[in-house]
Amino acid sequence: MLSSGRPATSHEPAFFSCLKTKVRYISKEVFLCNHAAGRYHLFTDKFFLKKGDAMNQRVKQAVEMFNEGYSCSQAIVAAYEDRFGVGKNTALKIASGLGGGVGLTGGICGAVTGAILILGLKYGTTNPKDKAAKYETYKKVQVFCDEFKTRAGSLICRELLGFDFMTPEGALLAKQPGAFEHCPEFVQIAAEILESMLE
Repeated sequence: MLSSGRPATSHEPAFFSCLKTKVRYISKEVFLCNHAAGRYHLFTDKFFLKKGDAMNQRVKQAVEMFNEGYSCSQAIVAAYEDRFGVGKNTALKIASGLGGGVGLTGGICGAVTGAILILGLKYGTTNPKDKAAKYETYKKVQVFCDEFKTRAGSLICRELLGFDFMTPEGALLAKQPGAFEHCPEFVQIAAEILESMLE
């Protein structure tokens, strides 16, 4: 029998219920997860790093960089920049304004926007007339966003964290110990999805 878990409360980040819910095998490739909205989502093992699997080196690097103090967006872009000849310092600067949901506005998670920059480097075009490449890149971004939302529960920073930087209350919560304790998980999710999409 499958575990039902419990929906997150309005004070919990969207990812909490996924962490607290037992993930059960439905088949060899498909998994079930209950996230904050109380809905079950199916996702394939192409995207899901199961407990006990070795963490990919780039995924590990991204998480370690975040833990060193870089923002989520910087950690993602810097972990992959060498594949595209960007240079670490340039990568860190390009991604520096995207943390905290883009400049601490609580919008789209920096791990997501950082990953989108990498997808652009992989699949994007410099030719304004290449409509096929443009829309193919959009499709890749949509796949990434759908999978991240499935696994994390949201694309939005303030929903993932459970507070809004732009409010006085949220600004105070952001200064509390443990306010960003789940951000390494979001960085890991973004990097794992990228790994599968860059192969």
